[in-house]
Amino acid sequence: MDPETMDKMLEDIDHYAFLKNLTRKEMADKLNIPLGTFKKWFLKGKDRREPTVSHIKTIREFFDILEAEKRAEKIRLLLILVNEELTWFREGSRGKRDCFRRAIDQGDAGYVSSLLIMLGEEDKFERWSALTTHRYKSFKKAGET
Repeated sequence: MDPETMDKMLEDIDHYAFLKNLTRKEMADKLNIPLGTFKKWFLKGKDRREPTVSHIKTIREFFDILEAEKRAEKIRLLLILVNEELTWFREGSRGKRDCFRRAIDQGDAGYVSSLLIMLGEEDKFERWSALTTHRYKSFKKAGET
């Protein structure tokens, strides 16, 4: 790994630890890396050590999990909002539902609905992804096709 990428990864670790108010020991424990090894990554000069390939893999997996959890939380919050709006749709009059239907791109609604169903199983998602030709288009900038 090049030095810039390594430095960025160590900055990301420090930043995460700072945000979560974690000591170096707590951060090392979170990554399941011996404290002595972990501390040497942050030293300056000849005593500094680089993370091994397996440590780099562990760190990447840690940040991948954090990213997945953050995105899953966003989707959870969005689903709460969608449910609130669809409750209005479900409980509204036929006239209100007809107006709503005209305002929503039906292709996009179907695409998002089927994608949400595919969140549960990777095999189903891969088949769905290979066969799906529709791409969400409601928020494309004017002039894009």
